[in-house]
Amino acid sequence: MPKMRAYTAEPQPVTAAADADAADADHPQAAAAGAEAAATAAKPKAPRKKKVIVEVTERDPTPRRPTPGFPGPRYFKALSWNVNGLRGTLRNAPEALSALAARERPDLLCLQETKLQEMHVADFAALLPGYDAHWSCSTKKKGYSGTVVFTAKPPAETARAAAENGSRKQAKLTAFFGKSASDAVAAAAKDDVAPEAGPIVTGGSAPKVVGVRHGIGADADHGGEGRAITIEYEKFFVVCLYVPNSGQSLERLEYRTTSWDPALRAFVAALEAEGKPVIVTGDLNVAHLDLDIYNAGAPHLKKQAGCTPAERASFDAWVNPAAAEAAPGAPHVRDAFRHLYPAARGCYTYWSARKAGRDTNKGLRLDYFLCTPSLLPKEGQPSAEAAPAELPDSSESSSDTVPIVHDVFHDDITTVGLSDHCPVGLILRLPVVS
Repeated sequence: MPKMRAYTAEPQPVTAAADADAADADHPQAAAAGAEAAATAAKPKAPRKKKVIVEVTERDPTPRRPTPGFPGPRYFKALSWNVNGLRGTLRNAPEALSALAARERPDLLCLQETKLQEMHVADFAALLPGYDAHWSCSTKKKGYSGTVVFTAKPPAETARAAAENGSRKQAKLTAFFGKSASDAVAAAAKDDVAPEAGPIVTGGSAPKVVGVRHGIGADADHGGEGRAITIEYEKFFVVCLYVPNSGQSLERLEYRTTSWDPALRAFVAALEAEGKPVIVTGDLNVAHLDLDIYNAGAPHLKKQAGCTPAERASFDAWVNPAAAEAAPGAPHVRDAFRHLYPAARGCYTYWSARKAGRDTNKGLRLDYFLCTPSLLPKEGQPSAEAAPAELPDSSESSSDTVPIVHDVFHDDITTVGLSDHCPVGLILRLPVVS
């Protein structure tokens, strides 16, 4: 289990008897007050309050690696975030996404649990002017599930889109959220934010999107809930997912482990067979290792969705390198975060809002970047405490013809209060362009 840091909060009462002893005999009024206090002190005391102990789960450092600017390597940045309802997130903080895009400048931003209907998609057309939006909404149930992927436009299109869409953004979003949010929406629609929301790529243009796919195959049983969008780039695929939750009573556990999981693995293997490496990201609704669970070993976890032995074993069979050696013909991926930080503790991406888990870092790691093995550095395994300069150089462990993972990170600070999940990110070092 991760280390716990305990704080004791206990009031230190000053007794009436002590007040009486401190009274100055040369001051009759003070002495009288002291005598009265002493008499009060003789009465039975109320039960002493119990100590309040607050335990905080410690988090090991996982410092972000710098990305050298032009004329250095070119990079691709992807972010994934379960917003737990896009409408609610933007109502509470209309600038949340534009600020995230301005700060991180991702080439791809994947959101889960948008909970929107297809009829609402048009209202968000101007949400991020520098990006194309690819939506997948649930048609089986309203206000449920749903994903969207924003892909960065080329720099020239980004500037033009910001100019064209800036004036429309406030009108559409204000109409959607109502007049009460008009001031906040106006702040989110400022022109000085939109131009910053461009691609992070240095020394070249944004990677070109060559295709978009929905779902995880032809099986209709896995469609209709808006859970999967795949973006095809020239050199790799990115599969953006909101994996089904097994349910509070585990009513979907069997479907999750015996139907969805095998279908997803087969889908990713088919993509890789097309000759490109694959990145899988999103809320995968499983805490793989004990390191990914703040209270690992608690008896109730066996019946908690995302922590059941069946879910964890199913996931392990897909991502564990030992499983790949035991079954070399089966499809396998790697957990990019654990590849870089195999022993990091307290690094969670989800905290229960009902239990105020984020304040004490009592959480789970449910959000991932998984990669086919060819995308990962081959040399060196940094410790959880490694500084950025001590991490293996991605340029030394890859060739100039394939992308390679440069960094994986959790943004668990800037989005506090906006969702019960935090954004996670991955940066690829792109091949040299001849």
